[in-house]
Amino acid sequence: MIFADCVGFSKLQEEDTPSFFVNFLGHIASIMKQVDDPPVFVNTWGDGLFLVFEDVNHAAEFALCLREMVTTTDWNLFGLPTDTSIRIGMHTGPVYCAEDPIIMKNNYFGTHVNIAARIEPVTTPGSIYLTEQSACMLAVSANRDFTSDYLGMTELAKKYGSGSLYRLRRASTPE
Repeated sequence: MIFADCVGFSKLQEEDTPSFFVNFLGHIASIMKQVDDPPVFVNTWGDGLFLVFEDVNHAAEFALCLREMVTTTDWNLFGLPTDTSIRIGMHTGPVYCAEDPIIMKNNYFGTHVNIAARIEPVTTPGSIYLTEQSACMLAVSANRDFTSDYLGMTELAKKYGSGSLYRLRRASTPE
């Protein structure tokens, strides 16, 4: 699972909001169409993204593509602040899937969704933080495209406790 948000979204002026939804979210939608293994579930609220993937490698690839797109785009060309950035948190764990009686669509919920949601707010802008569970799943997979750097025990958002967090990067990219 990935939770992500646009850093500084709450400071956008009212007149910048349409550009955010058309351009920022439009760029993210383009990535979803381009990756080989898109998320099986997507939800947004404001600048927040919640994405569920079938495989940790698919989530890692998407997270890296998302971060690379956001950090290399000249957002000023799209009417957004030049320092527009993103925080991405990733966690792997069992979740429940059921039809949400309010929105009448499948949704994902459970303790591990809550854990995933508490990582993104403590992530450094422009970075991808992941839990030990995700880092271990990536390490034991046959895919050697990714690596994780241990960050230590970190307090999670909203007093949700602490956890061992890692920073995700491509294996070919130096620290």
